[in-house]
Amino acid sequence: MSITIKQNSKKETVITISGKVDANAVEQATRYLRYLELTADFKKVSQVQADELSRSVKRAMASKRRKRLAS
Repeated sequence: MSITIKQNSKKETVITISGKVDANAVEQATRYLRYLELTADFKKVSQVQADELSRSVKRAMASKRRKRLAS
């Protein structure tokens, strides 16, 4: 298998794969590349900040669940 990676004039990355390739592996690779693209501009946050956000979301969801079950 050979892989060629080039960037065209539109600043698009073109990946060419030749040879026998597992379609599932290509799909996983493209999903990972899409993830990298989507998260490239995110700031790095500390674990403490992530934990605070998680607690806040859990509290909000629990509150909504209690209200829904009470009615």
